[in-house]
Amino acid sequence: MTTVKGVTGGVGARAAYAVGVSDPAPPADSSDVRVTVFVRGHVQGVGFRWWTRSKAMELRLVGHARNLDDGRVEVLAQGPGGAVSELCLLYTSDAAD
Repeated sequence: MTTVKGVTGGVGARAAYAVGVSDPAPPADSSDVRVTVFVRGHVQGVGFRWWTRSKAMELRLVGHARNLDDGRVEVLAQGPGGAVSELCLLYTSDAAD
């Protein structure tokens, strides 16, 4: 499992994600993959989970986003590799703002 930590994310967040593949990002093809993303920063009580849900629905992904006791949000996303990669990129770009 590869982990990337401390990547600046959108919505005032900092993202760290772990994926079960050998590369730090999911493959950008149509095979289904599953990733777990841990987002920290000011992400609870600001609509971050609903923003994530909206983006995941646009990308036709399934999964969940839930608040953790330590203040982070855990996002589990599953679907085509390209769509999962796009969601992960949104967490690491200004497009999420």
